[in-house]
Amino acid sequence: MKYFYSLSIILWMVSSTMFSQSFWQRVNSISAANWVQSLSVDSTNGNLYAVTPNGGGIFKSTNNGDSWMMISNGVHANASIGILAIASNGTLYVTLDKLYHSTDGGSSWSELSNSPGGEKTVLVASNGTLYVGTAQAGIHRSTDAGTSWTQINTGLPFTEFAGFTFIEE
Repeated sequence: MKYFYSLSIILWMVSSTMFSQSFWQRVNSISAANWVQSLSVDSTNGNLYAVTPNGGGIFKSTNNGDSWMMISNGVHANASIGILAIASNGTLYVTLDKLYHSTDGGSSWSELSNSPGGEKTVLVASNGTLYVGTAQAGIHRSTDAGTSWTQINTGLPFTEFAGFTFIEE
């Protein structure tokens, strides 16, 4: 029992010291009027992408967040921007009132006209396959970069989605 108390006191001292320190540093603020809804990192080049809602825009940082530039060219200005995902080939996808993609790091955006209807709550790109969750029509999958979509709700008791998590092996 004496060893248990000693170990508890040592762990408390270590954790108190560890958690009292600040490990986070605020970098350049994107906009005082908006908050960041989605933050993505391009694993091929380290670029950061931040998405702000309510027409705030899509932002890119090439220097670990020290500075940001707006890259919303070609995206509907007042759209409610949701989630940004990065495919393994570097293509960026962003959910808005519609679904857009960029093949040039966000310099220009194009609408994917065949994307599933309804508010797109989540988008994930993994191994070249796109998955979109919608608030009204469930989950859809595209294996051809968003040209065509297949609804994949069979067996699910609901069709409203708020999030996806992919664990790649």
